[in-house]
Amino acid sequence: MDTCRPMLVMSLLCLGLAGCSGSFDVDEQATATSLPLMSAPASTPFPEEVGAELDQVLDDWLTSEGLPGVTAAVVTPDGTWAGATGVDGVGSALVPESAMAIASVTKTFTAAEVMLLSERGLVDLDAPITDYVELPFDARGATVRQLLNMSSGFPEDPLEAIDAAAIADPDHDYAVGDEISLVDPDAPRMGAVGYGQEYNNLNFAVLGELIEQVTGGTYAEAVRGHLLDATPLERVWVQDDETPEPPVAVGEVLPEIPVVDEGSAWVPSRAMASLASPEGGIAADAPSIARWGALLYGGHVIDATLVEQMTAGLQAEDDWYGLGTARGQYDGEPWVGHQGDIISYHGKLTVFPESETSVAYFVPAPSTYRFTPVLIETDLAVQLRDATITDG
Repeated sequence: MDTCRPMLVMSLLCLGLAGCSGSFDVDEQATATSLPLMSAPASTPFPEEVGAELDQVLDDWLTSEGLPGVTAAVVTPDGTWAGATGVDGVGSALVPESAMAIASVTKTFTAAEVMLLSERGLVDLDAPITDYVELPFDARGATVRQLLNMSSGFPEDPLEAIDAAAIADPDHDYAVGDEISLVDPDAPRMGAVGYGQEYNNLNFAVLGELIEQVTGGTYAEAVRGHLLDATPLERVWVQDDETPEPPVAVGEVLPEIPVVDEGSAWVPSRAMASLASPEGGIAADAPSIARWGALLYGGHVIDATLVEQMTAGLQAEDDWYGLGTARGQYDGEPWVGHQGDIISYHGKLTVFPESETSVAYFVPAPSTYRFTPVLIETDLAVQLRDATITDG
């Protein structure tokens, strides 16, 4: 998404990057054409003294940001750590295993699935998307690859219609294609086909429909069968086909945006989770997502050649997004991953391939409401990486 509305009228489906801005804030632009792959992640924890240092970083960050709570995890080839501090939106204490909506971090799963289907010869990344999906608007020849890298030139995501639907019936079960049907064919275009990059959730809603058309099953069945069942991820659920298991963190309840359903089995509600499914509907805990980052960007889930296509380095300032993957550089080291916001949840997956560190953190509060963690110099992911390198 390009911009966020003020909170009182903010879209409920704020799933994008950097608090819904057009790019992450980065010190420099990465220029390498490919990144090293991470080694297989460890399954044993760091020594106690390293864990204590990481716990302190987490506590200090929470205090500095004035947030209710946060969960985080670090995964490297040498060890792992997970921590939690504070409470969720209804005052329940967080634990490292607290499940939350991961919002646009979901796009890394959707992109990996499309890449896998391309490897199997079921999808041509450079074929028009309309070879696979019938759309209620003119796609203007946009290809599958252009949807993946946010250069489709599609109409803007139907945010107001999605908001209204989720508020009207929070427990409604939507199908993947339902969001596409809400698009106004005459809505402003997000850029032009193949030129520049304009963040648009609609791209990934359509990719979810592509996955269903190609596989003949549901989006959840494809992601579960092709990706999740092949990985040791214990707490990941493709909502709303799958239901998060306790402990589940409730997002901060905002009276002005009544979408968080405290009694729901899904987060933030069944309607929002199912409407957002391919672009932001997955729920998980921080340890699982940190491990997912290490496995995905290490070439341990899909073939390394596919990962290289997803993460190929930045060539220009307006080329900040790979295939379902944001990219940048901090203090001389490239990073890849994704950030996401969906109403009362904020989260981020950041993988530093050179230092072989994968970091995930989640907050049961909206970033645009309380804080701005997208500033890379204060980013929790960077602080946790630095503590791991220093003490590990």
